[in-house]
Amino acid sequence: MQRTWRVGFSLLLIGLLVSPAAAQQAPGTTPAPPAAPAAPAQAPGLSVARDAVAANVVDREPQDTAEVFAPTIHMLYYFTEVRGAETPSSITHRWSYKDQIMAEVKLSVQGSPWRTWSSKTILPEWTGTWKVEAVTEAGQIIASKTFTIQ
Repeated sequence: MQRTWRVGFSLLLIGLLVSPAAAQQAPGTTPAPPAAPAAPAQAPGLSVARDAVAANVVDREPQDTAEVFAPTIHMLYYFTEVRGAETPSSITHRWSYKDQIMAEVKLSVQGSPWRTWSSKTILPEWTGTWKVEAVTEAGQIIASKTFTIQ
């Protein structure tokens, strides 16, 4: 009987070492299924490191940036430096005047960092406050600038 007791006790110890969760299991219950592997961390989305409304873009850099422009400007540029693109994607520059969308320009983003810009013709009679936004494919506004034509 002593030998049977030792064998039974040894098997119990081995079982506890192999499955420590079984030692804490309440009588009449079944063990929980193993936890699902953790989902991979989500890559951070696109962000704008810097942006500017400018009178020109030269060598991929904004020139003559301002918040107020003369009605004779004729054309303005919205420059954005985008970060966080792990795969090719796009953003849209949405130009608005008096709460009306005047233009939407889809721009390719092929890497990180990625500098891109759009342009908008400005008629002399379009004076007042403007807004231009950088919008992701999912519709998230990631940057915005307001400027005035006066």
